[in-house]
Amino acid sequence: MAMTTVDSDPVAGPGAGDAARRVIHTLIETSREQAPAAVAAGIRTAACHLGATVADVYLNDYEQRVLRPIEDGGQALGIDSTLAGRAFTTDTRVDASADGGSSAWFPLLDGAARLGVLHIATREQQDWAVFDEFAGLVAELLVCQNQYTDLFMRVRRRQDMSLAAEMCWQLLRPLTFTMSQLAVSAMLEPAYDVGGDVFDYACNGGTLHAAVFDAMGHGVSAAQTSSLALAAYRHARRQGADLPACYAAVDACLREHRPETFATGVLVELECATGLLTWVNAGHPSPMLIRQRAVRRLTCVPALPMGVSAAFGVDAPETVAETQLQVGDRVLVFSDGCTEAATPNGEPFGEDRLGDFLIREQSAGLGVAETLRRLSHAVTDHAGGELQDDATVVLLEYRGQQ
Repeated sequence: MAMTTVDSDPVAGPGAGDAARRVIHTLIETSREQAPAAVAAGIRTAACHLGATVADVYLNDYEQRVLRPIEDGGQALGIDSTLAGRAFTTDTRVDASADGGSSAWFPLLDGAARLGVLHIATREQQDWAVFDEFAGLVAELLVCQNQYTDLFMRVRRRQDMSLAAEMCWQLLRPLTFTMSQLAVSAMLEPAYDVGGDVFDYACNGGTLHAAVFDAMGHGVSAAQTSSLALAAYRHARRQGADLPACYAAVDACLREHRPETFATGVLVELECATGLLTWVNAGHPSPMLIRQRAVRRLTCVPALPMGVSAAFGVDAPETVAETQLQVGDRVLVFSDGCTEAATPNGEPFGEDRLGDFLIREQSAGLGVAETLRRLSHAVTDHAGGELQDDATVVLLEYRGQQ
C-alpha cells in the first residue's frame, strides 16, 4: 500500500479546536485557486497541520470493486477485502491503529453518495473527531473540483469506457440520495459499456420523482435515444407535469426526433408525507415491492413503450397505478437486463433469485447503496463477468415521517 508521509506540525493543546478550524478554513480558501491536480497536495498539507503523517485519498471505481489512489504510484485496495473497503461499505470510520501511532480510514461522502475513503495516520494516539470533520471537507472539495477536471474520472476507471457509456454516465444523478423520510439508490451495469439504459430521480418539495428508461438497441444509437427520453422527462417534470403528461412528453419527443426508435420505462412518484406511491409502466418489467421478507410485483395495465403510441392512436397511459407504502418498504424498479443476465450455459438470473437476494440483504440490515453494490456484482458474476444487455436498477426505501 502506498503511503505519502508528511512532516507534521500538529495542532495540539489549548485552543486546538480553534486552530483546527483555521486549518480547515485555510484549505477552503486556498483550494479556490488551486489547479485540480494540486488537490491531493493541499489536502496533505492541511492534514499535516492537524497532526497527520499520512494523508491519502482513494476513489471507488465505477464497478465499486476497488478503491484507487488519486495519485500515481499507489496500490488499489479491494473494497470487499480491506479495512479501507469496510469504511467505504459501512459509511463509518474504521480504526487501524497500532502500537506507537494511530491510523484510520474515513469514508468520503457527498451527502449519502459514496466517493471513496481518506487514510490518515499520526505518530501519536489521536482523537479522530477533528479528522471526521476534515474528511467531510475533503469530500466537498473533490465534488467541487470534479466539475473542472477529468482527473478524478480517469482515476476511477479500471478499463476504457465506451462512447455510449460516456454519454450515459454524464447524464446521471449521484448513485445514492437519502433524507429522513426516504432513501434512493441506483446501479448501472455494465459500468464501462452501458448503452441504452439511464435512470433519474429528483426530490421536489414533498415528492420524490424517479424513472428508469431502457432504449431500443445498443451502443451510441441507444444512448442517443435514452438521452433524449431523459431530457424530455426532466423538461416536462420541471414544468410541473404529472405522470401521464411526463409520459406523453417523452413519447412525443421520441416520435419527433427519434422516429425509428422507442424506449420502455417506469415513471414513479412517492409522496414523502403519506407513503403514497404512484407509477406509470411503459412496456417495462413490473416493479417489485419488498415488505416483511416477502416480495410482490406492482402490476398494472401497462402503457405502450414511449415513441410508438401514435401508431396505435394512444397519447396517454390508460392507468396510473398506486399503492400505499408502509415504513420500511422497499421498491425496486429494474430493467430486464437484470433478470435476463445469464450464465454461459443459459440460466438467467431470474426474478426469483432477484427477489430472494433483496429479502436477504434487507434482513441483514444493509442500506440501499450497499444492497445495490452487492446486487450489481451478483448479477455480473452470475453472467460470468459479461452482460449481454444493460442492467439498471433504482431502489427506493420508505422511512416514513421521522
